[in-house]
Amino acid sequence: MVSVSMTEFYKIRLDSVQIGATNIREAAANYADLLDTIPRSTPDGLPRFQLEIGAVELVEGEPGIRSIRFVAEGGGDAPARCDVLNGLSVWFSPALPPFALPPSENVEAIDHVVVNTQNVSRALALWRDKLGTRLA
Repeated sequence: MVSVSMTEFYKIRLDSVQIGATNIREAAANYADLLDTIPRSTPDGLPRFQLEIGAVELVEGEPGIRSIRFVAEGGGDAPARCDVLNGLSVWFSPALPPFALPPSENVEAIDHVVVNTQNVSRALALWRDKLGTRLA
């Protein structure tokens, strides 16, 4: 795999996080309460909770974060691809089509993501150096 900073490749933004759930229906009801919005369906028919900035998508599988999706800013034509980075699937794709319902009025955005790691240098190499994300 060629190592390239996504900030050099395309201007990207966080689109969504995909969270595994063994019982999608139950998880969707819990996330609807937590995020104060109803889910829309992804093209794959899975629940997507759209926020003003970012979204949470539920997928079948072991509980926990399964992947993260970035999209080209401004609807660019970046080719879709998935990299497995330190065991996490990271998707880079063109912007998804707009969803019919407006985002939650009470939960505005995915503001930050906490990453716990035992290998700080590897995490910095991925999140800051390769993906160009702002770390605080």
